Amino acid sequence: MIDTHGEPHEGTESLLVWHKTGIWKRIVASKEVHEHTFPAPHHDSVGTVLDYQVPTEFFTPLAESTAA
Repeated sequence: MIDTHGEPHEGTESLLVWHKTGIWKRIVASKEVHEHTFPAPHHDSVGTVLDYQVPTEFFTPLAESTAA
């Protein structure tokens, strides 16, 4: 990550954070690893955040789908 994005903007013992890197609002690299099985079994330790403008007609359906 450092080779690709440079030194992180924030860091703790368990997280490194980059802000406004390319298209990403935020990139977070963590010592904590999450297992996934799609599309194949793998481990993730990096998460990304992207700004997305949701059209207003989708606000209610989106909120209802995440409330369950």
